[in-house]
Amino acid sequence: MRYSATHKAANRERVLEASGALVKREGFASTGVDQLMGAAGLTGGAFYSHFDSKQALLREGVERELQRSRELLLPDGEAAWGVMSQCVGALMLARTVANQDVAREILKGARTMLERAGGAAGDLRV
Repeated sequence: MRYSATHKAANRERVLEASGALVKREGFASTGVDQLMGAAGLTGGAFYSHFDSKQALLREGVERELQRSRELLLPDGEAAWGVMSQCVGALMLARTVANQDVAREILKGARTMLERAGGAAGDLRV
């Protein structure tokens, strides 16, 4: 059965929101695709119609969280502090995960956020 583009986009959004909350509670490495999809009320088999990989979901989730934080901090006029805080937070998080690929995805999200903010990403490495 074919779903409309609107339906697919809504489901993708549900996956991003629900999986973000689940990963914050349970951790990324210990959460499987079935759990991520189940949190959104969907089956694990549909995952790859929304994302190329679990890493792609992580990358988008991290970018989304960094963007939300940036939007919350910028109205205060504290943009530099906000960007610096996000960089430090991303670096600390990256250093706590066991999987180096996951750590690189976290830092990639931070770099993307900095580029969108117009700053220099610097040398964020694990």
